Amino acid sequence: MSSSETPQTVEATVRHVPRYGVFMGIGVVLGVIAAGILTFTGSFEESQALDVVYPPGQVFGFLLLWTVPIGIALGGVVALILERTGRRHDRVVRVDRETIIEIHDEAPGAQTAPEAQVAPEAAASDADAPAPERD
Repeated sequence: MSSSETPQTVEATVRHVPRYGVFMGIGVVLGVIAAGILTFTGSFEESQALDVVYPPGQVFGFLLLWTVPIGIALGGVVALILERTGRRHDRVVRVDRETIIEIHDEAPGAQTAPEAQVAPEAAASDADAPAPERD
């Protein structure tokens, strides 16, 4: 097997971008905290129109439906803003790029493993041999 290398010098841009998942995860945590704060600061008095009192757990669940998606969206927006402002610090560097092409010198259909080569007499004698007994 021989190989052929092709070296080449190219320019590449190095950018530092924020991880969007981390910022969205922080938004989820802040949304849960906001829902908890709103739940504990809210009043649980009977409604004038419906005569219903919602328990704190149900209020917390309803608030999560609003605060978590808002937190995800705000985390994504913060990450986008940081990416846009970080573009000013982009650097252009020169890198060596190598493309390695492997060329196989073997003929098609040739067997490569020595274990795969079995003499015809050995194969015939193995078929005539009795199977070992098991206890």
